Amino acid sequence: MQQRAKSILTAITVTALLVAGGVAVVLISRAARGPTYGGQGTAMEQATATLAPGVVTAADALKAADSLIVNAKWPEAIKELRKAATAFPTDQALRVQLANALQGAERWSEARAELEEAITIGPASASMHIQAGTLANKAGELDKAVAHYQEAQRLEPNEPRHPLYLGMIQLKQGQE
Repeated sequence: MQQRAKSILTAITVTALLVAGGVAVVLISRAARGPTYGGQGTAMEQATATLAPGVVTAADALKAADSLIVNAKWPEAIKELRKAATAFPTDQALRVQLANALQGAERWSEARAELEEAITIGPASASMHIQAGTLANKAGELDKAVAHYQEAQRLEPNEPRHPLYLGMIQLKQGQE
């Protein structure tokens, strides 16, 4: 029975990643099959073993973190979301939520880095680039802020706010 459950979990994981696309499908399916580490289970089992009880999917992890975030328990939310991001490295929503928790904790540079990881996973939106630009600005990383605002403008050329964001950073750069 336990072996059947493992096979089902592997099939679900591989199917979910097929939907997400990319090379990660091969890596996760290989990790789900083995190798074992010192009799401690497969790499996939080890990655998910540190998650909170009842968390077996990325959606479960997001749901578990929501109550922590709503109650502004930033350190706990960050800890749980980092574990989940390790277990489900190609889940964009987890990375965005981790960035939001880091932003709540005013850890601007780390939040920007997580959001950039979410953007890399794709698909990226203009709003993600605006948020990344705002985080970079708060972290004093003005060149990164400019790059994100320019990308947002490229993705939504008719949005009138994008040039304003970009202009504010360019003015700020001129004052330094």
